[in-house]
Amino acid sequence: MTPGVSAQITHLRASALDRIAAKYAADMRPRWGDNSVFWSKLLEAATGSDDDALSAVHLHYMQLLGSKFDLSYG
Repeated sequence: MTPGVSAQITHLRASALDRIAAKYAADMRPRWGDNSVFWSKLLEAATGSDDDALSAVHLHYMQLLGSKFDLSYG
């Protein structure tokens, strides 16, 4: 999501978000929807009692986010 879109979303009410999601549901997809490892770890962290699990999922997220950029020089 671009920063501009994110800024616009912060000003919307929950009812507006629900309306938009319902109208454009076919176009909305979760990021990394085909990455079952990420989603499995997120679900386990959200439902489990391991305090470090969410930190591990956050690190995994940051790695996935960083991998979309070519950080090589040269």
